Amino acid sequence: MRQFTRFKESHPDCVLFFRMGDFYEMFFEDAVLAAELLEITLTSRNKNAVDEVPMAGFPHHAARGYVQNLLNRGYKVAIAEQVEDAQLAKGLVRREVIRVVTPGVGLDPDELSPREAYWMVSVVKGRRSWGLALLEASTGQLRVTEMEDRQAALDELSRIEAREAVLPSGLSDDPEIGLLLKGVPTTHLDDAGFDRQLAVERLCTHFGVADLRGFGCGEMGPALGAAWGLLDYVVR
Repeated sequence: MRQFTRFKESHPDCVLFFRMGDFYEMFFEDAVLAAELLEITLTSRNKNAVDEVPMAGFPHHAARGYVQNLLNRGYKVAIAEQVEDAQLAKGLVRREVIRVVTPGVGLDPDELSPREAYWMVSVVKGRRSWGLALLEASTGQLRVTEMEDRQAALDELSRIEAREAVLPSGLSDDPEIGLLLKGVPTTHLDDAGFDRQLAVERLCTHFGVADLRGFGCGEMGPALGAAWGLLDYVVR
């Protein structure tokens, strides 16, 4: 339970699949949620005891279907695996979160519909303009644009059917952006991760170029911060 709690604290916005032998188990609120959404049995650990803990699980070989089910409903999934042989472990089997799967970054390209675009979106407010970036992780398409004012940025955002959003924490309480992204899984990250200067350096390194002029966006400002915010989120 300490292991599960530690992983859950590190991934509070995810449903945590916790490997135990041949099963993935979920506990506490994750178990209650999974039992309802995935139609699996809700039971408990330490049943009938004072410290009874809700629990639900399924065989590990069935994980793909259950993960995709949650992604389709807009949830993120963190997968904690046993990273040592249980028969050789001395004491508690060591586990690690080996993968986080989100609606915009699917489990497997084979699970994605070829007729749909799985866009992730980011919006960044600059000093004089607004930047917007789109990333389609399954194909690698990365698009950026900038608008002169807030309303133009909101209009552009309203036209996008995003599967997931990654925003600076400074926009976490923006009511209009929140309304436009209602129902879209949204992650808010530190504003420093969307800094333009950092973005230019990291994007050039990532794409192996000296500057971004060849992509037609070398002079852009907050849009590059939005682009790196998305790309860094996916790569990590």
